[in-house]
Amino acid sequence: LYLVNYAESNSELAILAVNTLQKDCRDDDPMIRGLALRSLCSLSLLNMVEYLQPAVQRALEDVNGYVRKTAVIGVVKVFHISQCAVLDSDLLPTLTRLIHDSDAHVVANAIASLDEVLSDEGGYQPTREIITNLLNRLHQFSEWGQCAVLRLLAKYHVADEGEMFDIMNILDGLLKQSSSAVVLSVTKVFVDM
Repeated sequence: LYLVNYAESNSELAILAVNTLQKDCRDDDPMIRGLALRSLCSLSLLNMVEYLQPAVQRALEDVNGYVRKTAVIGVVKVFHISQCAVLDSDLLPTLTRLIHDSDAHVVANAIASLDEVLSDEGGYQPTREIITNLLNRLHQFSEWGQCAVLRLLAKYHVADEGEMFDIMNILDGLLKQSSSAVVLSVTKVFVDM
């Protein structure tokens, strides 16, 4: 916490800590890898991008879901430091592939991150294949994840009336959920269709 708060005013101290954090990003324990990556990405200095980008790229392909989830958020942090470090590298294609990840938390964070990174282009635009995949897995997501999927679904343009009714039938059960955020998100999808 100290390092994160004072990294900007004392960049020499931050550079000394980077080596230790990079080593921890390769630790055997996934919790240590994730926390080290989170700390590394919190050092919002432009001269840190050369250390952040490879660490985030490696973590996006980690075997552990927690590390991948942390790396997805790390992509956004790198993007806010240097947009070209994300847009002109393999980070964006890797992030896009994580929409199909087996961990629902990773997928929800990937949707939110892609929307933020691609906000100048209108956000992430889903395809029919992606929407079908996400709707089939909708019950796996937390309430927050369901809202992220539903926000993405609101951007989707249905091909025909049959597809629209299929989507509405799938979402109908969510209207009975106790989460007002999910109910409002489903209502928005219905109205936008």
